Amino acid sequence: MPLSCLSKKSTGKVPRKIHKAAREKLKRDHMNELFLELSNTLDVDNQNNGKASMLRDTIRLIGELVTQMDSLKKENATLLSEFNYITTEKNELVEETSALDAQVKGLQREIDERASCSNALVSQSKSTAQLPEDNVAIPLIGHALETAPVVGPVFVVPLHHESQGFPNPFPDMNVPKVPSGVSRPRPRYPSSSDSWSSHILTK
Repeated sequence: MPLSCLSKKSTGKVPRKIHKAAREKLKRDHMNELFLELSNTLDVDNQNNGKASMLRDTIRLIGELVTQMDSLKKENATLLSEFNYITTEKNELVEETSALDAQVKGLQREIDERASCSNALVSQSKSTAQLPEDNVAIPLIGHALETAPVVGPVFVVPLHHESQGFPNPFPDMNVPKVPSGVSRPRPRYPSSSDSWSSHILTK
């Protein structure tokens, strides 16, 4: 085989190797940039710590971040539950406040009604007290219907026990005796002037 042909084949393969090396170099440069950013994020010195140490620190930091995220999720759930409880309690307080307002308004109306009634009674009593004194007093009906006391029968009892002309209609009744200081009247006998005329008797 002539040398010219070999030279042509060798020169044709060199560009492929050059391109592959360039691609590998680009990958390494990109990885170095990523590790540099990671070191800046982890705030570590890249010269004292290798790439493996940086990866371990990164894994540890990611685990801590995951644990912190779970804790924040639990805290968020607790806060959400407390928020729901506070919202329910707030609604109950609003309902109780509205009920109390209604009661207060009802009591205020009742107080106003009683105050108006008392004012009306006071004004009426004042008007009654200011009436003139020469008004005619109207007697009560109950006093007008009172009956007069009933007087029992009156019995006339003669004081002379010796009189035969008028017998005692009540023999069992004890007649009070005449006191001794009172003198007994003298009997008066009929005279001739007291006699009835005969023509009157005949009539």
